[in-house]
Amino acid sequence: MTGRLLLVCIVAALSAAGTAWCKISVRAVESWAQTLSSKLWDLSQICATNDLDGRQPVRSKSDSFKYFYAKEFKVDIKNDSLLAEDIAASIHDMTQLKLSAVRRIVNNAETLALRLYQDKQATENYTYYGTKAYDPSGKPLDFVKRLDCTPNKHFHGEAVNTSFSSVHIPTYIYHRAPKVLEAVEWTEDLDAVFKSNYELDPSLSWQYFCSGSGIMRQYPGVFMGDSEVDMFDCRMRLWYIDASLSPKDVIVLVDNSGSMTGISQKIARHLVNSILETLGSNDFVNVLTFNNSTDRLIKCARNVSLIQATLGNLRELKVAMKDLKGKGIANFSLALTEAFKLYNTSLQNNLGAHCNRAIMVITDGMPDIYEDIFDKYNWEADMRVRVFTYLIGKEQPEAHEMKSIACNNNGHFALLMTTSEAREKVIEYMPIMSQPLVLLGERPVSWTPVYADLADPNLTDLWVHRENKEQSDLLNFCYIPYQTDKETPKDVFKNCSENPELRRAEDATWISQVYQYVVSVSMPVLDVGKNKVGVNGFVFMITNNGHVVIHPNWRPEFMGILKPNYNSVDLTEVEHVDDDSIVLGSSHPDIIKLRRAMIDQEYGKKNLQLKYHFDHMRRVSTVKRQYTHIGVKDTPYAIGIALPFPYGMHIARPLEDKLKILTTRRPARTFKDLIKQIWDFSQDRNWTVHPNWVYCKYHYDTVHDFSSSEEELQHFLEELMDAGKGFRCSPVFHLIPPEQMNSAPYPKLKMDSCYCDMDLFSSLIHDATETRFWSSTVKHDRIIRAYGEHLKEFGVSLMFLATQSGLTRWQLFKGNVESRNFKDSHTQTIDEVWYQQAVDLQDETGIFVYSVPFSKSLGYNSDALVTASYAVFTEDRKVPLAVVGYQFQHLKLFNEFVSITSKATGCAECTCSSNELTCYIIDNNGFVVASEAIGETGKFFGEVEGNVMNALVNEKVFRKVHIIDYQAICIHASEDTNRASFLTTPMQHLMKIFHWLIGTVVWLYAESCFWHKSWTNAAKETTTLSLGDAKINRTRLEPCIKEVDLYQLQSISYSNSKVISSSCCSEYVVVQKLFHSNLILVVVDTLCSDDIWTEVRITEMEVKDSNLFCLKVVNNELTQKQPKTCVGKGAKREMLQESRSAECGCNLQFQANFFLSLISLCLGVLRTTNF
Repeated sequence: MTGRLLLVCIVAALSAAGTAWCKISVRAVESWAQTLSSKLWDLSQICATNDLDGRQPVRSKSDSFKYFYAKEFKVDIKNDSLLAEDIAASIHDMTQLKLSAVRRIVNNAETLALRLYQDKQATENYTYYGTKAYDPSGKPLDFVKRLDCTPNKHFHGEAVNTSFSSVHIPTYIYHRAPKVLEAVEWTEDLDAVFKSNYELDPSLSWQYFCSGSGIMRQYPGVFMGDSEVDMFDCRMRLWYIDASLSPKDVIVLVDNSGSMTGISQKIARHLVNSILETLGSNDFVNVLTFNNSTDRLIKCARNVSLIQATLGNLRELKVAMKDLKGKGIANFSLALTEAFKLYNTSLQNNLGAHCNRAIMVITDGMPDIYEDIFDKYNWEADMRVRVFTYLIGKEQPEAHEMKSIACNNNGHFALLMTTSEAREKVIEYMPIMSQPLVLLGERPVSWTPVYADLADPNLTDLWVHRENKEQSDLLNFCYIPYQTDKETPKDVFKNCSENPELRRAEDATWISQVYQYVVSVSMPVLDVGKNKVGVNGFVFMITNNGHVVIHPNWRPEFMGILKPNYNSVDLTEVEHVDDDSIVLGSSHPDIIKLRRAMIDQEYGKKNLQLKYHFDHMRRVSTVKRQYTHIGVKDTPYAIGIALPFPYGMHIARPLEDKLKILTTRRPARTFKDLIKQIWDFSQDRNWTVHPNWVYCKYHYDTVHDFSSSEEELQHFLEELMDAGKGFRCSPVFHLIPPEQMNSAPYPKLKMDSCYCDMDLFSSLIHDATETRFWSSTVKHDRIIRAYGEHLKEFGVSLMFLATQSGLTRWQLFKGNVESRNFKDSHTQTIDEVWYQQAVDLQDETGIFVYSVPFSKSLGYNSDALVTASYAVFTEDRKVPLAVVGYQFQHLKLFNEFVSITSKATGCAECTCSSNELTCYIIDNNGFVVASEAIGETGKFFGEVEGNVMNALVNEKVFRKVHIIDYQAICIHASEDTNRASFLTTPMQHLMKIFHWLIGTVVWLYAESCFWHKSWTNAAKETTTLSLGDAKINRTRLEPCIKEVDLYQLQSISYSNSKVISSSCCSEYVVVQKLFHSNLILVVVDTLCSDDIWTEVRITEMEVKDSNLFCLKVVNNELTQKQPKTCVGKGAKREMLQESRSAECGCNLQFQANFFLSLISLCLGVLRTTNF
């Protein structure tokens, strides 16, 4: 027993003695940090701030590039008000230019249509170019010609034909019906107008003509080829809906009684879906189900009278329709009364469109006309709600009551027996709702929100694609030949699965003469003004509903597919004030005020302290921004500019206007020098320009085929240097002044006409000539002779320079694959992370920002590079001019780190090579730049040392910044629709594991990859994601809310170490800043932690028990401003003089002005590979 006690005491004593002898030395940590900092600083001075012309290291700071270059600029205060006005005016001019094209189409269409009614006969064997050549059964469509199309870069590589338009006819409309042929034939002459518009305005994109019968002409022409069932209908497009109907409030009453089961319930669901697809973001809706009681379709909206009809909200309503289970007895009195009460509530709360109102009743029969309810709530209360009734099933005695209700309330009655009729029957209500516009004889201009121009967003949304595919499968169309009186074979379009006596198209083609057609052109949403606001600034634009049109934090895609709510992302979801008191679902009052002012198109300014994430939501920063906002005249949009404080408040311009010297050729000697410098620059190959910025461009971009932005710029530089002719490019983008848009003849552009952003072009020429020492003609051996040892020590492979004009130049040394690919991956200058951080983190001492690639699951990459960047400011440090930097081998940094931290400064001190200490270099967002375990490079520090990361946060070395992502997508388990029990076999277990594995792999791929798809034209219906319609076995993709904690380094002293203690040790962690860098050295005593090891991750996690839809619909802060096209209230409504028995859709005797041309100018997003 004594021996055992003695042994324990000896071991304890030795352990205690060892701990006391070997500990962290603050002096050693400071020495290591000093050595590392000096080596990196010396290397950075050589690589980034010298002239790189082969001279010896500079003797004074005035000799270095950053001081030499900065002297070439003058600094002025940036006039943000004038900048905002100029951008708004530019957008206004662009929209007015497009509107003039719409008016020309309308004027010509009216003339052509009038000629039709003087000679109504359509050519019997008339042929036309169609967007498709086959019917759904695979049979060729007779008399439809195939259009030869070739890829056109102006239309983003889409195969088009600019000589002709193409015609699209919905699948459920017979393409040879006389009325259809009439519309197709007379609109053929619109091709001349389409082509003339394109010649007058080569920036014009797609042009559309859609008739009330569903016939659409699209220019340029396209051919869809052989595709699956085509469900496209131009009347369901957002631009058509917004133009043909004033904003409306719609309440849908769905019978959920015991009789509404099976096929009746399925028809009801398709009816509701089709109704919802006719609504736009200026409309409001609610869906109520009723039997013995009346309930909201979505429970969380039980206290909401009306829901804004955004794509995201409509999807939630569609999904909720799948959960209906009929039971009980239908109480129509209760349902109708509740609907009218909702309208009263919406009026009291000032919620809704307040223009046109409708109640839509979907049932298999109504026993009464409920005249007392409509008298009390509709007519006596002067609500003027139209009532539309949809009877499911065969003709019944109740049909009389439902017809009476519809006709007595200015509505329409429809009978449905199959699901395939749903969309067509729903479309019939649209002419009825458009009657106020007809009676007033108005031609309102309608503007859509941001809008993906690729078939119907409701149908191409893969989140609901399976639901719509069911509907297309149920159509099962075929053609049945029959003989006419002349014994000429024809095809009558019928539904094979239904009653052969039911004719489809000819009964549904020209429903009434309420309206005839809608004309539209699409206009790309451009990232305007980015090069004018500067680094870390941006331009943004919102609609009258507060929804984002342009914003750098707007993310409309997931894995290359549009998100369900892509065009209804609110400003409050992308701008986050740096205030931790803001709870989920609410917004800071200052953001609400900013949004309200922009919706009202007011001019104003506001300073805000914000937090924002970047670098794929791995990094975070806080910034003070100045916001300036103003409305865009004659549109429902407002633009804003956000400038970072303080360096965004000034602007730097070159002292010498070199573009002016080149265009005037004066003074002659300077002109000759410039010509030589530009020539040398153009012959160099180690440079790129920002791919998304326009320096100079031909209006007709198909005439000159440039393979890259660099080739295009080089062409214009050569034009500029040509002494035999003057530089002929216009300094403006829009050549047709707005005041000339309504006058004829219109000025026509020459094929070689071009335009330039003269300020940007001049700035680029200045940078190209003043950075001529970066030319590849500089001999590498001269640089290596001067700095060879320094370059070799860290394995420098590349040096680069990026300027505010979008120019990037580099010198490539013995680089690896990563450096050789620099041109392909780092061309966006002020939009690059290394550029933005270099500017944002710069201080008076001079900061080099170091970063390494994020860690990947494949392990350490021996070719990994460290990127170092440094911001060059003007002499007064007010304006960032450029960023210089270099790349070097991470393996070299790792070896230096290990070598330096393995040296002890005293006999009783531990080093990082000992088992007691672990050492790290981490960057300003907490990512490991160097560690003793090389595989930890690029990982978030909390994943490696969770306890230490928490200690760093507690000691205010790092700040935890909470980010809520309202644009997230989650993968949820899909409920099994088959509730029957089954015996689980071993094979089923294996299949479950396999399914889980595939789902996990796809999710990880989605998290690590960023796909970009080209967005195509209006008539295309095909989708590109082959993941089982976005369902991977029993999973589904859903919009959701996620949150993540990101980390930001706080200001800590260079001179003194930060020592953190624990309950066991006084020196648990020592932190030392590496001077002139964004890095810190962290040394940890592994024996001192008294906590259980934890892991701190920065992975986005779904917020439990949260629902984006529910949060938004109950948020009363998010107000809207209705567009000026509202017809149906106030004095205008009195002019309508509609009686309560107006025959709207009952026997179709309504007479109105013969033509109503409804103009729609829609803002379309024509996607390129960059978003």
